Amino acid sequence: MQPTRGSVLGGVENAPTTPAYSRASSVPANKRPQIAVTAKNSGEAGAISDEAFQEAFTHVRKCSLKNLRALIICGGLDFSDFAEEVRLLENPFLLSIKDLRSQVCREACVTFAFYCERLGQRMAHILVAIIPVLINLLQNSAKVMATSGLVALRYAVKYVRSEKLLVHLHTAMTSKSREIRRYSASLLLMALTLWEGRIVEKNMPTFLDCIKMSINDADLETRNTGRAMYVQLDQEYKQQADILYRSLDPSKQRQLSGFLSQSSSSQSLISEKDSLPMSQRSSYALNKGSFFFFLTTPAYYCGRSTSDIDPKAARRATHSNNKWGGPLHQVNGTANAGSRSTSPSTRHPASRLPPRTLATTAGRMRSQTEDLEDGASASADSLRFETAELTNALAYCASTLVSDRKEGLKALFTIIASDHQINPIDLKKIVERLNVLIGEGSHKVCS
Repeated sequence: MQPTRGSVLGGVENAPTTPAYSRASSVPANKRPQIAVTAKNSGEAGAISDEAFQEAFTHVRKCSLKNLRALIICGGLDFSDFAEEVRLLENPFLLSIKDLRSQVCREACVTFAFYCERLGQRMAHILVAIIPVLINLLQNSAKVMATSGLVALRYAVKYVRSEKLLVHLHTAMTSKSREIRRYSASLLLMALTLWEGRIVEKNMPTFLDCIKMSINDADLETRNTGRAMYVQLDQEYKQQADILYRSLDPSKQRQLSGFLSQSSSSQSLISEKDSLPMSQRSSYALNKGSFFFFLTTPAYYCGRSTSDIDPKAARRATHSNNKWGGPLHQVNGTANAGSRSTSPSTRHPASRLPPRTLATTAGRMRSQTEDLEDGASASADSLRFETAELTNALAYCASTLVSDRKEGLKALFTIIASDHQINPIDLKKIVERLNVLIGEGSHKVCS
């Protein structure tokens, strides 16, 4: 019996309906196209993927932030009411900086930094509302967002210079985050260096408290920044620095004393030496010539008129000069001739020498004395330079960055391989630092 038309249709109508998303497909799973649509039906016109929608939305936000910068570049500051309208940007800036997308946050921070540079104090009202969010960005694990927040804060400290900024930085110094404390200390150092004296003096208690917290911080880089702030304070405000120094522990006072001596020796370096790479600075002083011999040999002191004080000192100088020899023998004899020594063995009457010989000898003595003085000054500069270079090399070795440690090790190798004699104290510092590096077992540094 063949089925009729009605029975076939009735069977189709009574069959259970299967949802479209649960039906099996004959195409293998690994070859099916991944289509994600926002429309109800993929066949409808205008359907787009979620990725394209998000990209277009982000692009619109980024373009809007760029257009804000374009307003100033194209002459927006020429209009009188532009500065008043900037106050309306507080909420847009706040929402954009809080955005979870790193590119949007980056564009917002760059735009805010640009507005701080161009508008200056007129951004103080917006800065008060935005600075807590910028400080919170410093501990973000995404480097793009953390560095963007740091750049915006640096521009705010440099160009806005608002006293209300110090209140937030003082609060940030008590944060549990190491990154927030570290970068806040660097921002305080920038404020102490760049701001006017009247603003610094007005907020001196806040600066002193922040410097003290930085020096006592658990983080190494924060402590180094705190010592740098103390050096800057000691140069500009000596009395306040003394008050802060007396309020510290004896151990911190000793550290600050050593740091002050190191910073003073480092400031004596010329810019030409600072422009060289770290591994080539020590060899620079050696190539210029070492005059350490002139300071350690008695020949240098033989050219001085020590007989004005004691005749025995002149005889000792003459004996040392004869021992070392060289052209200084004639200089010493002439110098003793004009001295007030009563010893007949060291005096030569001026009547026995022709006038031309006296003039020639005097000119030779003057030129050699000037050469020795130049050599002595160059020797002192070279010694200060070597001490500063060793300090910088040890500081590089103590850095947390692998590249800085490698540069520090290269500089230490250059110093050790040179002919310059290292005193026991510096040698002990080098050994201690190398023991720390070997104990850490970093294969990137040890290799």
